[in-house]
Amino acid sequence: MPATDQYWRDLPKMHRLFAWSALALLGATVLMMWKDESREYITYQQEAERLRVEKLRAEIESLTTADYEAQKAQIEADTKAAQEAMTTNQGRLKELDNELRNLKGDSEILARETKSMNAERDKARADYDIAIRDELPEVETTRLRLIFEDFAQRARDYALQLEQTQAKMNERQQEKDGLLSSVTGLEEQLKKVTADERRLDEQLDSLKPEHWFVSFKRSIKSLPIINGFNPIYKIQYDWAQDLEEQLGMVRVARLDRCRSCHVNISEYGAGDVASYPEGEYEQPFCSHPRPDLYLTVTSPHPRDKFACTICHGGDGSGTSFQNAEHSPNDPATAHNWEEEHGWHSNHFWEHPMSPSRFIESNCIRCHHSVTELADSAPKVERGHRLIKQLGCFGCHEMNGYDGIEPIGPDLRLEPQTAEQAAKIAADPNAIAGEMRKVGPSLRHVAAKTTEQFIANWTENPVEFRPTTRMPRFFNLTNQHDALAASLQPVELASIAAFLNAKSQDIELLSPKEGYEPDVDRGKVAFERRGCMACHSHNDEEFAGIKQDFGPELSRVHEKIKPGPEGFNWLYTWIKEPTRHHARTKMPDLKLVPEGEGDGYVDPAADIAAFLLDGGPAQFPELAQPQPYIGVVVAAEFTEEDAKKAGMSAKEFAGVYVTEVLAGSPASRTDQGPLQAGDVITKFNSVGVKSREHLQELETTAPVGDEVTLTVVRNGVSGSYKLAVSTPLDDLVRYYLRKSVSQSTMDRILTERRFLVPDSAYESEDAMKSIVKGDEIELVAAAVDEEVSPEVWAERKLQYVGRRTITRYGCYACHDIPQFEGARPIGAGLNDWGRKDTSKLAFEHITEFLHHHGEPDGSSTMERAERAMNDRLKGIDVAEEDLSAAFFVESIEHHGRPGFIWQKLRQPRSYDYRKTETKGWDERLLMPKFNLKDDEIEAIATFVLGLVADPPTPEYQFRPEGPEKDIIEGKQLLAKYNCTGCHMLDVPQVELALDPGGLNAWEIA
Repeated sequence: MPATDQYWRDLPKMHRLFAWSALALLGATVLMMWKDESREYITYQQEAERLRVEKLRAEIESLTTADYEAQKAQIEADTKAAQEAMTTNQGRLKELDNELRNLKGDSEILARETKSMNAERDKARADYDIAIRDELPEVETTRLRLIFEDFAQRARDYALQLEQTQAKMNERQQEKDGLLSSVTGLEEQLKKVTADERRLDEQLDSLKPEHWFVSFKRSIKSLPIINGFNPIYKIQYDWAQDLEEQLGMVRVARLDRCRSCHVNISEYGAGDVASYPEGEYEQPFCSHPRPDLYLTVTSPHPRDKFACTICHGGDGSGTSFQNAEHSPNDPATAHNWEEEHGWHSNHFWEHPMSPSRFIESNCIRCHHSVTELADSAPKVERGHRLIKQLGCFGCHEMNGYDGIEPIGPDLRLEPQTAEQAAKIAADPNAIAGEMRKVGPSLRHVAAKTTEQFIANWTENPVEFRPTTRMPRFFNLTNQHDALAASLQPVELASIAAFLNAKSQDIELLSPKEGYEPDVDRGKVAFERRGCMACHSHNDEEFAGIKQDFGPELSRVHEKIKPGPEGFNWLYTWIKEPTRHHARTKMPDLKLVPEGEGDGYVDPAADIAAFLLDGGPAQFPELAQPQPYIGVVVAAEFTEEDAKKAGMSAKEFAGVYVTEVLAGSPASRTDQGPLQAGDVITKFNSVGVKSREHLQELETTAPVGDEVTLTVVRNGVSGSYKLAVSTPLDDLVRYYLRKSVSQSTMDRILTERRFLVPDSAYESEDAMKSIVKGDEIELVAAAVDEEVSPEVWAERKLQYVGRRTITRYGCYACHDIPQFEGARPIGAGLNDWGRKDTSKLAFEHITEFLHHHGEPDGSSTMERAERAMNDRLKGIDVAEEDLSAAFFVESIEHHGRPGFIWQKLRQPRSYDYRKTETKGWDERLLMPKFNLKDDEIEAIATFVLGLVADPPTPEYQFRPEGPEKDIIEGKQLLAKYNCTGCHMLDVPQVELALDPGGLNAWEIA
């Protein structure tokens, strides 16, 4: 094929295209370099350098005072004068310098020759030794020995000459020093006086060189490309190789680059004093606080070993504000960050930095005993202490072990029976819990108080004792509906009935027969025998004493059972606490009766009389289940309601149904359940006139009787048959339906016994193997027992009581007969701090907080918005309001902090608008504790730190020896409240004295 001189494409056009492409590539390269050179960490390091220069200049200025300059000038003048005075000795100094120079040369030559001759001598010695070894002829050995002696003598001669030369050189040097002593002394003094100034000048010159060439060279080193070889501003690394972190599916060594921005974080002066104190310098330019604990080499957490993110969280590899995963402490701060740094919450990073309010939560990853953190991390230690005091671990197990490997704080109940303890002891891969139930034992409660008090106390403990730690289970946010109003009184009565029926007998002590306790004497004994180290009382003489280790006793007389039995119960408890509970924390105060005859005194009886002075109180009788049909009707039946039901004006009569209670007779009529919007016109053949009239007809109808209701629905009248029941019967029916079929349940209710085969009555074990649940309360006492209606009613009440105790988990805090093997009912918390937030049921909580949330019923959302807006305007805002704003925003982002905050404030609020679609036993159960805002935050801090992801053992705090003993000792001191009686710390008194105010004779 012939060649051609034509191009495939237009060559000039290709040249232009290539030129523009090259320019575009050059522009992209320049842009890339510009972006790289303007990264945030460089800006921070440049600003830190500017602050360091300012600090050095300020230090130099503070150092070079008038007195300092005067002292410096005086020394320089004295030095100059001394130098001028030495002009007469210049000739001799020159001679000495020449002589010293020559002597130094001779000394170096002699030293070299001496070293060489020593080597020759050593070689000759070796040759002689070899000849001896090889048994050479005597002539040869003699020759070699003479050679050795010759070299040895020459080596000694050189050594002597060297010694003489050095001695002469020292003499000349001493003579010279003597001539120069006046000048050199002053020069040394000047160096000493100006040492700090010179040190600061050198540091300043390294940052801001005064010489133009050095400054130019430093600026050249900062240019792009060139700065890649030895950059001035560079990324700082802290690599904790053994302190691994989880990234995705693998664990990798922790590599933190936080100091790239926090340049001065580990800058400390002498005595570990912060060079850039927090408060004087803003973040990220200040030094880390508490150098005694963090970063310094002598601290327990040196920087090189622990780095940063193990304590703070976040992305340690990030070198920008956003990528470091900072977390704001309140929404106002978040708003400012958005404007200043373009910050946003990154939901995809699993371990964001802890906000400052929760920074202490990370401590318990290594410090599993927590007690030692009281001084360094008081908030998380307080949360740990509150959880132990409130007994949260009774429902929410916090297992601190994975097998036998510690993974976090261990808060679990101790074994409740000998069988449980033996089983755990026999398992080499199990460790028993050590926590005791925090509530009093209810094993002998019938001897202590009445069923009426139990029900009243259980309904609202705070009403009787505002300082109680027992939470509230009833009349909470998910129990304000008609169904709860119907069933709660039954549950309260059933709990009291069950506890009273299952209470075990106890042999009580009693005072000496005929002894009359003295109230006044008991008051004195109460004060002097140590009772007030743990308890408080509202007697005016005890004002100001607020001990809360034990219960407040001002109203104890109201709840104790009246009569001798109640007195003897309290007397026994005071005199011999272990009779009630073998391992009680209450000490035996050795209240031994004293004296004889008229002088006989029983202090325990006197104290009991003092506490019971005032007599028992009358509490409301237990609510008796009343017959009902299970409808809620409007207070007034209006024409508007009649129109909704399709009734004409002539038919305007009856009551308007607004709600039908789930599980009630009205929900199971022969024609299907009644509905809201129905109008009940007749009860059997009696026309219903009003709501009160319907209630009268209900409560007077015999339980179990079938009644016919005439109901108008959508303008059509119909008859509905149902059987009258009680809330108690319907609760029994509701619970039984969970375990047996409908037909079996009907037989149980008809025959008044839980159906079991006859063989189950042969032994207790046989019965337990068949009836495993709370239904054991409905089992007949014998195969042939004829159960009366009264006995059946009592058994139903005890069944509901047992079922209610099981449902609410009362046994988590109290020792209750027949619940020894019951398991915690709440979610485990040992790794809650990293729980997937998609598994947290926020439900309609934002709607609840929008409309409710505050104690007065106002909106928590509005409170949070108001706090944030005021903060942004520069208005002072209470810390409690800012905290609320933080947690509300966390809830809006489905964060763990917000969830637990609201769970502790109003635990049942997550059922807002959910009770309509939940069964009675599906509603949330967590009770409301009487907690303050700061206590809630402390508990949240602790729980958020439970991640079950400890570092390797070398990083965990595992004290041994005396250190371990001290921690366990502190725990025991707190457990038994030893500090209530004993003073462990010597009081410190600070005195200020003005020495100028003292006269000489007073000092003398």
